[in-house]
Amino acid sequence: MRRKLGHPTFPTLYFKDGVLSVPGYTFENAVSWHDTGSMTLLAEGNSLKDGSNVLAKIAPAQSNGSMCLEREAHILNRLMSTTDGSSTVLRFIDFFKIPREHGDCVVLLLAHPGPNLLGRYLPPSKVNDLLLADMGHSRSTTIHGDSPMHSAFEENGLTDEMESFDIMDLASFLEFAIKATLCLETLHKAGLVHREVRANAFHLNAHSGFVRLVHFGNRAVSLENFGSPSSLVLRTNDEPEKLKVKEALCYLAPEQTGSIDTMAQDHRTDLYSLGILFWTLLVGRGQMLFEGGPLELLHAIVQKRPMPVHEVRRDVPQVLANIIDKLLAKSPDNRYQSAHGLKTDLLECQRRLLAVISSLSGEPQELIPPFEIALEDRFMEFTIPIALFGREKELELIRRVILDTSASFSQHHSASKGFISFSAASSSQDAGTEPSESMSSRSGSPLTGPSDSSRGQAMPESSVHDYSNSTSASPVRSSPDGLRRSVFRSGRSKYDRTQAVLVIGPPGIGKSSIILANQAKWRAHGLWGQAKFQGTESAPFAALLRCLSSVLRQLMVFHTDLQRFVTGLQEQLGPQMQNVPLLYQGTPELKEALAKFDINVEEPHEPLDSKDLRSRFQSLVEKVFAVIAETRLFALFLDDLHEADDSTLDLVSTLLNSRSRMLIFATLRSDKIAVVNRVKAMFSFRARPTWISVEPLTYPAILALTSKTFHRTKEDCAPLAQFIHHASSGNAFSARSILTTLQRQHHIEFSWEKNYWQGPLSARHISDPTDLTFLTERLRELPEEARKYLTWAALFGETFKVTEVALMMDWEDSVGDEETDDKWNLHKAVSNFRDKESGGTTRGSMRGLQLALSEGWLVQRARDMCSFSHDRYRQAAQAEATALPAEMIAKMSFRIVLMMLHETPIDVYRIAEHAKKCLPLLLEHPKKEELLNVLIEAGESAWARGAHELAIRSFVSARSLLNDRPWQTDPQRTFNLLSRLAALYTWKGEIAASDTILEECYVHAEDLEDKSAVLRLKSRNQWLSNNFAEAFNDTITALNILGIDICTAPSRRQADVMFEQVKNEILAVGFDEILSIPRTSDRKTELAVALLNDAGSHAYWSPSPSIFSDVIGLTTIQLALRSGMAPGTALGFFWALGAAAERRELYRFSTDLAKLALRIADAHGSSMEKCRAQLLYCSMVSGFDNVHLRSNLPRLEASLKYGYSAGDSIYTSFAIIHITITKLYICEHLAELVTSAEECLNDVGLLTPGGEPVILANGVLNCIRVLAGHTNTQTAHTLFDTDNFIESDYVAQIHQKSGNLSMTLNWYNSFKVVSYFCVGYYDEAAALGFSVYETRMAHPNHRHVRYALFFHNLAMVACIRKGSLSGNLRAKYFSQIKLNQAFIRKWLSASPVNTSTWVAIIDAEMAALLGDSNAFRLYDVAVRLASDNDWLMEEGWALFLVCLYILRLQTVGLIFPHSKGPILSDVGSKDLEGNCNVGESHDTHNGGLKG
Repeated sequence: MRRKLGHPTFPTLYFKDGVLSVPGYTFENAVSWHDTGSMTLLAEGNSLKDGSNVLAKIAPAQSNGSMCLEREAHILNRLMSTTDGSSTVLRFIDFFKIPREHGDCVVLLLAHPGPNLLGRYLPPSKVNDLLLADMGHSRSTTIHGDSPMHSAFEENGLTDEMESFDIMDLASFLEFAIKATLCLETLHKAGLVHREVRANAFHLNAHSGFVRLVHFGNRAVSLENFGSPSSLVLRTNDEPEKLKVKEALCYLAPEQTGSIDTMAQDHRTDLYSLGILFWTLLVGRGQMLFEGGPLELLHAIVQKRPMPVHEVRRDVPQVLANIIDKLLAKSPDNRYQSAHGLKTDLLECQRRLLAVISSLSGEPQELIPPFEIALEDRFMEFTIPIALFGREKELELIRRVILDTSASFSQHHSASKGFISFSAASSSQDAGTEPSESMSSRSGSPLTGPSDSSRGQAMPESSVHDYSNSTSASPVRSSPDGLRRSVFRSGRSKYDRTQAVLVIGPPGIGKSSIILANQAKWRAHGLWGQAKFQGTESAPFAALLRCLSSVLRQLMVFHTDLQRFVTGLQEQLGPQMQNVPLLYQGTPELKEALAKFDINVEEPHEPLDSKDLRSRFQSLVEKVFAVIAETRLFALFLDDLHEADDSTLDLVSTLLNSRSRMLIFATLRSDKIAVVNRVKAMFSFRARPTWISVEPLTYPAILALTSKTFHRTKEDCAPLAQFIHHASSGNAFSARSILTTLQRQHHIEFSWEKNYWQGPLSARHISDPTDLTFLTERLRELPEEARKYLTWAALFGETFKVTEVALMMDWEDSVGDEETDDKWNLHKAVSNFRDKESGGTTRGSMRGLQLALSEGWLVQRARDMCSFSHDRYRQAAQAEATALPAEMIAKMSFRIVLMMLHETPIDVYRIAEHAKKCLPLLLEHPKKEELLNVLIEAGESAWARGAHELAIRSFVSARSLLNDRPWQTDPQRTFNLLSRLAALYTWKGEIAASDTILEECYVHAEDLEDKSAVLRLKSRNQWLSNNFAEAFNDTITALNILGIDICTAPSRRQADVMFEQVKNEILAVGFDEILSIPRTSDRKTELAVALLNDAGSHAYWSPSPSIFSDVIGLTTIQLALRSGMAPGTALGFFWALGAAAERRELYRFSTDLAKLALRIADAHGSSMEKCRAQLLYCSMVSGFDNVHLRSNLPRLEASLKYGYSAGDSIYTSFAIIHITITKLYICEHLAELVTSAEECLNDVGLLTPGGEPVILANGVLNCIRVLAGHTNTQTAHTLFDTDNFIESDYVAQIHQKSGNLSMTLNWYNSFKVVSYFCVGYYDEAAALGFSVYETRMAHPNHRHVRYALFFHNLAMVACIRKGSLSGNLRAKYFSQIKLNQAFIRKWLSASPVNTSTWVAIIDAEMAALLGDSNAFRLYDVAVRLASDNDWLMEEGWALFLVCLYILRLQTVGLIFPHSKGPILSDVGSKDLEGNCNVGESHDTHNGGLKG
């Protein structure tokens, strides 16, 4: 090689502007190594001592690139001491650190390998472009830096470029392959794994023919991230770079994709990647064996069988193709088990090739005659099979659930979009069988099987148990033909329901493995998200958001699906789109996905209650996951759910009950009984979760595992298997740990001649492997550097950045036990200790990491990430860390905090998590104020996302950092911190702690607004403590402080005077002018309106409602007219409607006022005000508005979306209830309505568990079930009973728990009256209706009261008609009918479309009862009004009642002899007679509507 003439050397060591100066050497300018994800620079140079050529690899210090070089130096040091090391790797010269002021980088100095002959066969990007032999080919790296996939060959000029490369002949290939395999054999013998074998890892010297490894992992950035394409892959836009990324992806082994049930990477991983290289060299010209986008490549690596090389290149012998096929087996257990076995077969190929070539025979024969391969393969590396043993029943059950989910998804999408179908072929495979080639990502099911498989089948024997709730949904009944068949749609609407599979068992039993065994199949056709919980999360919902991030990366590679997802997100979220930025912090991919479609949303700043914040975030996450499940087949794996915190468990409850096509897997430890019971209680009565209890492995399963591990017969392994089964108690992890321990302690050894592991296969003493102390003992047996590394890693969690752990460990090593000032200087703490490292050797952290990896405690997850290989390993390391002295733990946490403060951007959550362990040290820190602000920021951010437990921890830590005089130093910050903490204590139910903090805040608050805000929080505490009078007084006091004087006990006359005054003001100003009143900027006004709304709500819901709510509303209107609009102003208008409508019968004015309030809410209100305004309009105004009630449905749907957006669980519940009631009013098909009502009760129960809305929803459901005939109608007492609901017991609970019994029972009894009458229990309906009338003002302006009174009138008429009443009772009924009718008639002039039918029917019934000759005409009017106004139920009852009237008269033929009457023209005389005959049986109480 020619001598390099570089820059002159300087005595100092530095690197600047591409110029490297090292004493004794001269170098050319450093250039970037054009390799995917590389941070390395290369500089060629010469030694001034002997003139030899050298190569310098340079990377920034404390980066992933420097970790790569340090690992390489570590490996080279180890290999140079081996026999074949010097001939298989580059000669190591030096590894050193250039100080920060002279370049801040690390340099690995190596002997130059010379020209690379591989450049003849591969494009420059696939080899080391600085080291190419000059073969006379044009290899511009600026145009096409990498070989393309098959689909890329059509690009202009690319095919010609590929044609310019030679194709390696068989002899040259075998010579290279044998030497390359020898390189890996040498590496593996040293106990090392390369993990990044590809074309540019090898160097074929053009002169000597030596093959050497020239790097051991050059990528500083990972290509894969938890089974999804990494950000590097997704953000690569340049076409040549895309091709380079795809080529790099193709070399990943299945276990490196994160998409199969194992992440363990061992020597067989290198052999797989070597097989890819062999395939590429034989086919030639850089062609790769897989094609497609990044995610499709990851799928293909796991799922698709590569095309055999001899089918691509015809002169490749079959035996050589068989060797490569074996290398490329998907399961590591089916590949070559040693480089020795591969090398032996390649040598045999070479020998046979030479024999054929040297043969003079003229007969045609194969170049390499076939032979049986892998006979000399050796199991010299101790590996435990990946396959699961003894879990066939559990796997089959999960397979059936998957099949059910995928079939449902297929049916839904094939009907509407026609793009997915599922095969019915069986998919069960024996362990070790290669999966067949998969179809396209949208063409098949993850698991195929008989299409009639159902989860409803009996669960397999005792190892699998179904703990699902036994409550059943209402049965489906066929509905009779209705009068309007176009309205009565056949069948029952189907609601999507999340499928859930929960695997429960002791730690280490193999719960996760059972789920992950299905991952690869699922990923071939759908999206897979995995959330791994690990105790307390540092960031809000970190595991779930990381999971969402991974799923979105999978989705983003499919542009069409991504567009469908974004469109679906906009449709489903509606106003909730404003909340999407709450997810950006943990899921930046969501922001990127929206930005691709020019959607930019700013983070919301709506003032919400703590409870509402959690509901808002839960609803947002649930809907995002639901849209994903609608876009593509989607499975979510919640691993170690027992480790999740309370806020996450609440969110998981929402996901488990989501109406979506998600399939959720979860694993739970059986010894975490409280969490298991909590998860069981999460499911609604309609859910059908599948519970699988994993039992210990049986002896045959342990025997099979042992036999496969030792590669011996079961008879030989029986004694050891018995010992392992007894010692492990059938625990899968413990059994594997015992096997590993026996090998690591050299109790067994490999027999080269017999090719199996041998030793005294009998019982020997070993501590209980199911006990964590077994693993802690193993941890203490590791070398000190490995122990220290694992201890530090445990502080960072289950998955961690290797650079961070290295930084902490090396800092500790550099400082030792000395007390220095580094801890007071952040810059020194992170930077200066680097310069203390000795040159030429790797750091202790690198050695510790490599030892931990080789010992199996850690697995590499990505280039910069590692994970504990099993939870039990993490728990053992955490136990070891916890056992350290408290002072040492505090110092370690303190150093972590200092490191994180040095990062950009600062991760406030992680700092907050570690800061709580070292608060005394932080108190002494000069930058305590900065840390205090970080903690407050972490708390505020967690609070905004509903992670209140995390927020409390952050705020408590922040409070402990306040100085002795916080109110004098920074009063506003102190007030904000403590008031927020008080609000969170209120949410948590710790009222006393909250009150104590609020007292402190009230004493020190200076602004009137702050004092009022404190009183508002105190009022809330009083209300929650049922101290209603004190709560009211605090609210009034707060209003008085703000200058709002309000009469707390107004008389009717005072209220009337105030109403007239406000009404005149409104009319004087004009509605249009009121709308033009601007938004107030005065904080005092906004707070006053909020307090008035609090008072209005308290007055409305208090046990003794009064006209005070009217005064509250009128005061709010006055405040708006004088001081401007506030977000809550619109709600004040609704509080005034009671005075305007029911008491003064100013219905038109009330309607106009309500519509004005809606427009004010749209203009000035937040999502919460918009939700409430829409709902209050529908519930309190629409009944007397002259627009059909059907128009409420769009308003209620909008209210529902706004409610979810605001997290307003109470009003969202009411919106759901009113949607169901409106559907009942307008007479939707009962088969569909029953399902809708059951879903309503389910949703309301989740939103407000145990609250008043649940009672309201139950009352509506009971009524609908009765009407549909789904209840026990034998007696009135059991009318509402079902198999799982006893109404008498439920009513008793209402009396015990309701805070406002009259209001609750008014609603509940209203629908009972309807139910009683409709099935013929007239006496019960008549008796109960009186209580509804007496409590009618508990729900002013609500339609359900008049609805019930209408049926109450019908019931009383029926009772009078029977003639069995006493004189006094008969008179009472007549009097009540008049009162009810007068109450209903109040709405008649204002809203004839919604009220006239009721009035007409009762008028007709009374006329018939009294013998009025106009009765039939009145019936005719009633029927026509019902028909014209589209009231189907009322029309049916009108026809039914006129039938009975005619039947009683016994004059059908006389009245309408020619069937030309208005009623008979609609029905016909025969139908009329049939209806009348049915009506005669109406009193038999057989259930359901009969007409």
